[in-house]
Amino acid sequence: MDDWPINYDPNDFLTPIEKPTLDAQSIYNIGLIMVWWSLVEAEIDIMFVALFRLDPTHALSITENMTSKAKISSLQAAARSLASPLGDELSDKIKELLDSTAHYSVNVRNLLAHGKFVAGKNELLKFSAHGKLKLRVHDLDAAVLIDIANQIEELANDIRSTIPEIVDVVKSMTAKDFDEFVLINE
Repeated sequence: MDDWPINYDPNDFLTPIEKPTLDAQSIYNIGLIMVWWSLVEAEIDIMFVALFRLDPTHALSITENMTSKAKISSLQAAARSLASPLGDELSDKIKELLDSTAHYSVNVRNLLAHGKFVAGKNELLKFSAHGKLKLRVHDLDAAVLIDIANQIEELANDIRSTIPEIVDVVKSMTAKDFDEFVLINE
């Protein structure tokens, strides 16, 4: 194997993987974060139904294979199109919720789902390859993790409490009204 491009002996990969030294509370809190994140995603799917006036089954067939980023972008576009009937207060609230969702998607969900746990340590590595390769090391402190879980729980509940307001506005619009705000008429 003279042409092996990596400075490892292929036999090194035959050894068992060493587990990260995460304490039980950190493991629990990471799981809690992911459970709350799944509930945020479910609420985002319901917001999709509300803002686009879609049948829930049809909406799921659209959103199920969309990334969080694509869902958020679509919802932001819909909210901007409907800004006038939604009003400033509700539009600002939707924008804030979607911005928070985008933040937690990138900085928490993606980190936990795609980061690299460090063997023998309580750390998570996150590489970025937009241009030069960059590395960030994240300490997985149980207290920080539970705080993040609580923030995501609050986000899920805030989205849920906003959906009836969206439904009230969108439901009151006729199909013609809705089309006038959403479609571009030149």
